[in-house]
Amino acid sequence: MNTTKEWIEKYETVKHLLVAPMNYAEVFEKNEIHGKKLFVLEMGEIILPTGELLVRDPLVWLSRAEKPYLTKVPRGKYSIETLVAEIEEEHHRYVLTRVKFNQNKPVIYYEALKGDENLEGVDNESIFGFMVDAGLATIVDVETRDKYCDFVEKWYKENTEKIFIMIFLQRNLKKMP
Repeated sequence: MNTTKEWIEKYETVKHLLVAPMNYAEVFEKNEIHGKKLFVLEMGEIILPTGELLVRDPLVWLSRAEKPYLTKVPRGKYSIETLVAEIEEEHHRYVLTRVKFNQNKPVIYYEALKGDENLEGVDNESIFGFMVDAGLATIVDVETRDKYCDFVEKWYKENTEKIFIMIFLQRNLKKMP
């Protein structure tokens, strides 16, 4: 589905409602939040050859049909950081992840949209996000998405027989006393 002129016009009327309630960069500067220790985990680098980004659950929702966000970013290589909270000893959770495009502190955060969302009834409580089924998230460029899809398609083609054997064994093992 292509982004229509009507959608863009509607977006311009509600864009001011799709602003984050806080500056997330400031959260990355904290050592604690809600009594929980915070740590910044360096996640390495991301290469963005086209600047067209997607954030999806890679095991379920990363297909060629998935559209990138409307806002393009500069092509290049960037660092990724994840803010981690220590919930209790030996129990940590990811809080936020960011791509650092430069060293400047962001002034405002808008909801990332693909251009096909239903904007009727949008208010300052609206959140669009992305679907997660496997409990995972990945940030990718469309070129990386396509290479990932090539790999998955090739793997399934080369391993179809093994997949059927695994399914057969799983079904039959459940039936055994």
